[in-house]
Amino acid sequence: MKSIVYGILTAPDIGACPSCHKIQMLPRGLELDELFRCKECGAQSKGHKWLADSGKSYADKIKKLRAAIEELDNDKATEV
Repeated sequence: MKSIVYGILTAPDIGACPSCHKIQMLPRGLELDELFRCKECGAQSKGHKWLADSGKSYADKIKKLRAAIEELDNDKATEV
């Protein structure tokens, strides 16, 4: 099972290539834990490295979502 830490972009965003630093649009649905290729220089880097905060805000969002799902699962388990 692959580890999802940063998640998926839910809306298009602006990012910069970690290699050539050219600004580009990142598409909605980009998996931030997977490699993304620069259209300018061809370098590949994980999607979260393209974001200004290195994906920290998306990682926090996924962490909160996981906690909410876990809490919901715990609530359902205690109801039975």
